[in-house]
Amino acid sequence: MSLNEQQLKQLQKAQSLSQQLRLLEERKQLLDRRKLEIKEALDELNKAKERGEKEAYRFLGTSIMIKKNIDDIINELEEELLLVNTQLEQLEKQINIGKKELETILQGLGFQSGGVSAGG
Repeated sequence: MSLNEQQLKQLQKAQSLSQQLRLLEERKQLLDRRKLEIKEALDELNKAKERGEKEAYRFLGTSIMIKKNIDDIINELEEELLLVNTQLEQLEKQINIGKKELETILQGLGFQSGGVSAGG
């Protein structure tokens, strides 16, 4: 099977898009893990608050811990959770658009449609 110049360009575009989708999926996995970490931290902080604790320690960077008001930490984590959720929604949209575009390109090149994964 010989590819003409247009088909070759489309194939290169599909390969590039597949790589971009892989990177987006990796970013999504990182954000999913961060979301889980935040939820677990919020659960623990709320348990501590129910026990009557007023302060907790929070890491700044990798080697500094500070004592903060537990409500302040909860508020910060809730804000971060909102941000992470927004980022996840945007990534989902980008991934879905990319998968549809990749599927369209592959169908144009004569490949069977069977759903496109980020791996191509």
